[in-house]
Amino acid sequence: MVESAPAPISTDLWALGPPPSRATLKVGEEGLAADGIMNSTMNETRNYKANNTGWTTAFEAAYRLPIAAVVRELVDLLGSKAVARLGGVRTTRAIYQWLSGEREPERRDALRFAVQLSSALRASGESNEAIRAWFSGVNPRLRDEAPLELLAREPHESRQSITTAARAFALGGAQNERR
Repeated sequence: MVESAPAPISTDLWALGPPPSRATLKVGEEGLAADGIMNSTMNETRNYKANNTGWTTAFEAAYRLPIAAVVRELVDLLGSKAVARLGGVRTTRAIYQWLSGEREPERRDALRFAVQLSSALRASGESNEAIRAWFSGVNPRLRDEAPLELLAREPHESRQSITTAARAFALGGAQNERR
């Protein structure tokens, strides 16, 4: 019987998909073995588990926050004009109405998604300054558009591409810390 050559080892941790359940993880000298996937180093393994845990927690937590807390967090991070844009309104007066409970934002999901991203990036070790710059800066992974503008214009259609860009940014930051 002829054995086939082993599959190449992927160093792109986000390409591996969702993390396997903790019960199926086996850590050895070679790295992490889960569902037939071998990562090349223990550092990548730790980084993968830490980043995915932070992302999952951030995404779940944003749905539990009252909308006023979501708005407050975004205003503190991005400023009222950016939050108004994400919320689909032209003036910042609506933000104060959202905070006081007088009015509900129409684009609650877009606001929650922005909080999910900011929380996940923060959990990945990014500073508020870096997160703010990421939201407002042009991004080559998003056809040279800023994530904030793309999310404001296409609140539902753009989520997958924005999440992918955010994960790449977070992974790049984690790789830079190790150097």
